[in-house]
Amino acid sequence: MDKRTCRQCHQAIPDERTAAAKYCSKRCGQNAARDSSTVICAATECARPVRAKGLCASHYNQTHKPDRHNKRLMPCAWCGTEVLKHSGGGRKYGVVCSNECRQYLATPYCTLPADHWARWFGKTSAWTPPPVKPVRPAFIGGICDECGDHFVEANHGSPSLRCSKRCARRVAKRARKARENNASGSFRWIEVIRIWMAADKQCSYCDAVMTVQPDPDHVVPISRGGRNDLGNIVPCCRMCNADKGDLTLAEWATERARLGKPARRYSLPHDDPRFAHLTMGEATGSAWRHSQALAA
Repeated sequence: MDKRTCRQCHQAIPDERTAAAKYCSKRCGQNAARDSSTVICAATECARPVRAKGLCASHYNQTHKPDRHNKRLMPCAWCGTEVLKHSGGGRKYGVVCSNECRQYLATPYCTLPADHWARWFGKTSAWTPPPVKPVRPAFIGGICDECGDHFVEANHGSPSLRCSKRCARRVAKRARKARENNASGSFRWIEVIRIWMAADKQCSYCDAVMTVQPDPDHVVPISRGGRNDLGNIVPCCRMCNADKGDLTLAEWATERARLGKPARRYSLPHDDPRFAHLTMGEATGSAWRHSQALAA
């Protein structure tokens, strides 16, 4: 029996290899595969590498296996139109008649079972895709109910009323003080700031121009029966607010005159635009501090 020779190196093939072996070793088989990939298909105007018998995979099937992927009429997976397609090959969305039908099948809302009637009637039927659920944004914006500033926060389902803890503490402190004195009404910080800006940032009592935000002062103290709404609030500097304390305007004038301090504005006329928002009358009674000063 003649010795078999390797197709790559032309040496004898060992007896331990199978009868169908064409190469003496695995390395020779790899080298032969690498060399054959550089050979061009013999078909006219074809530059693809050779698969077998001097032809590429496509020309080899056309020449030697013409019935391997024969065409037949198959229904489109979207509209049902019969189309002539090759019977073999894997298809992700099934057989389609056009790129338009392929796009319909590729969209998320059209992932229907293979036996669903909408796959056969498609867009021309009365079937409509289910509504797409709205995606909740990660961040939302709002306007602070206290200071009026715009802010952005993480969307947790319900928007916040305050822009920061500072505004929340200010509202809580003001509400607690009004609750302890049984004072009615409420106001917002932005309303006080608007009155202060309209007055050219001047103190309502000493007319000093303030470079910092004012203090909201109750003209009639809430401890003396004054209301806690904007009709009883004027913006003033911190010195005037601390000096007035829980005194009425008349008591404050008497106290400053007794101590020999410079006079302040002790009457707030309504013809002045800065005090047109005031809607309260004078409270009666004496403050505790004023009573102690007179007793001394």
